[in-house]
Amino acid sequence: MNATNLVLERVINQRFVSAGIHRLFSAKPPLEEVDARRIWTGNGLVSFDAFDTLITRPLQRPSDMFLLTGYRLQREFGSLIDPSEWLKIRQAAEFRARKAGVEREVTLDDIYAAIAASSGLSHDLLEAAQAIEVELEKRLMRPIAGMVETLNRFASLGRTAIISDIYFSHRDLETMLSSCGVYISEGELFVSCERGRAKRTGSLFPLAKGSSKSHLHVGDSVFSDVFQAWRAGARVAPFFRGAPSRLERELGKGAIEPHLLGSALSGSARTARLRFTAITSHDQSIAEISAGFMGPLLLAFVVWILKQAQSRKVDKLFFLARDGQILMSIAEKIVALYGIPIELHYLHVSRQSLHLPALVNVSDGDLSHFGFTPGSSLSDILEKFDVDIGHPAIARLQQRLHISSPDAPLSASDLQQLMQHMQADDEVVNLINATASSARQLLLDYLEQKGFLADGNVGVVDIGWRGNLQRSLAMVASTREAGFSRRLSGFYFGLHRRPENCGSLDDYLSEPFAAPLRPFVRGPIFEALCAADHGTTTGYKRGDDGIVYAELLTQDNPQAMAWGLRLQHNVINAYVDDVLAVLSETDIDILDSLQGITQGAAIVTRLVIGSPTRSEASALGSFPHASDQLHRVFEEVAPPLPLSARKWMSRLGAKDGKPLISEWPEASVVRAVPALGAGLMLGSLGVARWLRTRAMAR
Repeated sequence: MNATNLVLERVINQRFVSAGIHRLFSAKPPLEEVDARRIWTGNGLVSFDAFDTLITRPLQRPSDMFLLTGYRLQREFGSLIDPSEWLKIRQAAEFRARKAGVEREVTLDDIYAAIAASSGLSHDLLEAAQAIEVELEKRLMRPIAGMVETLNRFASLGRTAIISDIYFSHRDLETMLSSCGVYISEGELFVSCERGRAKRTGSLFPLAKGSSKSHLHVGDSVFSDVFQAWRAGARVAPFFRGAPSRLERELGKGAIEPHLLGSALSGSARTARLRFTAITSHDQSIAEISAGFMGPLLLAFVVWILKQAQSRKVDKLFFLARDGQILMSIAEKIVALYGIPIELHYLHVSRQSLHLPALVNVSDGDLSHFGFTPGSSLSDILEKFDVDIGHPAIARLQQRLHISSPDAPLSASDLQQLMQHMQADDEVVNLINATASSARQLLLDYLEQKGFLADGNVGVVDIGWRGNLQRSLAMVASTREAGFSRRLSGFYFGLHRRPENCGSLDDYLSEPFAAPLRPFVRGPIFEALCAADHGTTTGYKRGDDGIVYAELLTQDNPQAMAWGLRLQHNVINAYVDDVLAVLSETDIDILDSLQGITQGAAIVTRLVIGSPTRSEASALGSFPHASDQLHRVFEEVAPPLPLSARKWMSRLGAKDGKPLISEWPEASVVRAVPALGAGLMLGSLGVARWLRTRAMAR
């Protein structure tokens, strides 16, 4: 009977998934995942499944918990046990114990008795294994936040219960639930191994319902929580959001070694996604891509940073604002867990705050790294130099160059002419040198306060792409210590160029194992992954207490916060916490697992950047990106593709340096074109790029 049910469960689950639930319930309306709060009448019992409905584990499969137990056993008993062998032993014993039963779910004691009867392992080892398994389950259990909130709301209104087919004792399951914020009334926890009945046979539902007039059941198993609950007379509200997303599934299929690492990367993406309540579909998409894409990618990058910093013998690592905020948060977790002897610091810097102090002498200096572009005005340029537009020397310069208004946009030739005259005009040179010298002194004092100038090897971390911030930092520091650049190292996601005389510059994408990531690099997208919750640094100011403070354009980042930045940060941090929680139970060193983590990052990056779904493209593509140095103009990273032929022709002939479609053309196409046409459009991008190249050449 029991073995037959196990087979039937597999068949029914496959049939539900492939054919659709409603085809098996012709007498009832089509069933789909619904909000249980909308269909409960309030005069009966609302019951919930436990595992993967209310609580779950940061592993790809529940059986991977046995592999994790094997790692712990190996740590305590050495060569007496192999983790992979323990996994086989534990799975086989559970199968034999269940096959021997009829109606009652087996207990953990039954399973371990089956192991003792067939394995020849010592009593001490088996006793330790059972205790470790329960301990790990309790410690690694994670809440599915939305469902926990739903249960707790129902509990305040009427009768609720939890029904679970599990081999854990009532007391152990209660501990797991309460650790995740799930609280249930006395006597309302129905554990099949202690009740003598089971969900999978349908017999546990009438026992739980008791004298209640009606019964609504919520659960994730198509067979046990939907089919059998329906057969027992209950209304059902399937919960399927706990199933792995496409990113989580692909991570799980990635054959990442060791297997437990791949399981942690995939399972932690699911637990991190489910840890927070997403109210809107936009929030749900942010949570999914933050856990399944951003988390794996940024974790891989930070592991590389720490590994590379160790090889460079770096004593202090400075994460540059603003890209470095989430990266430092990840690094702090790893450094604390593994005891890595590197100090971590956050440095408030920006192009705007560094490039002027780094201008030691205008007459000899290169102004190209200020990023002046056609369309900038005289006012914009002087603002970067902190020079008063009303100064007489500026008025004479404006008159000499026939600039009608300080706010008038300058052409490329006008801009080149202005740069030449500024460097040739002694009065203007002296003005800029004076403001640069004052800004440099403030910056030096700020860097000294932060320990940047102290003895030892110093590293800086940034996304990329030109290394100009490191160049400016080295220029400023060298005015205090001539050989500073010899002990300065920079660590970047990617670099398009490497400035000279500013220390070493290493980038993650140059590593051979990171090659699969290279085709999918979209600069602004990767900056969106590392957005900070504060505004850009505009400069520095000495306070009344004598301390130099960074001045920010805004204390927060309102555009990004409105988009969902707080949720993004929370989910990424939760992802890293869960991966590390799993690895901390093993002898797997995360720094030695860089290639496996990068493999996982490449899998999800290829999916999201190269072939985004509509929800992924809309969520991440709508991120507000500011490309200008002063952060005044915000545009979506990947707005929907304009389908107007007139707009397309104008873009083909444009010579403004902007991308033909967007910074992320794949997402722009997917956001605008129906699914069937998106593939054809994506294939035509290569032709469009060629046409535009020809147009610009003419």
